[in-house]
Amino acid sequence: DPFLGMAELYQNVLLENPNSAISYITNAPKSLMEFSHSQFLKINQFPFGDLVLSQTFHGSSKVPRIRVEVEKYNPKILILLGDNGQNDINDYSKIETEYTEKGIQVLTFIRVDYLSRFSGISPKPSQKTFVTAGEVALELMKKRLLALDTALYLIDVSLFPDTHSTK
Repeated sequence: DPFLGMAELYQNVLLENPNSAISYITNAPKSLMEFSHSQFLKINQFPFGDLVLSQTFHGSSKVPRIRVEVEKYNPKILILLGDNGQNDINDYSKIETEYTEKGIQVLTFIRVDYLSRFSGISPKPSQKTFVTAGEVALELMKKRLLALDTALYLIDVSLFPDTHSTK
């Protein structure tokens, strides 16, 4: 399950960084996927956040929608999570360049989707790759955005989902 541990990761990022906000930005077309995406987030206990879908049916860039969310929340740190199966690598690179120049720290994580690793798109040097939520948690711990015990818990959830205890 590529989303294993992600809800817990997002919940803990919000818990340990109380002035944070989460936006779920996807290229899925709003007219077809809004209900199913919102139900997925609810059923899997992802924290509340803006769900920003595409207005078109053909892979639009996430860049304009990310800009709207950044202007809305005015973060000091922007955490982007995507995968190597769409345009996330290039879109997030544009956002990183743009907002780093404006003084916002941008942390980018690209989930390695092994089925699409031959797509010809390699993550940029500043983008951290991951397979599990535990790897993201470890990097956020290094940036002092998550506590050590939280990162260890999330690594446990990611690697041993059937044996972890509720935090």
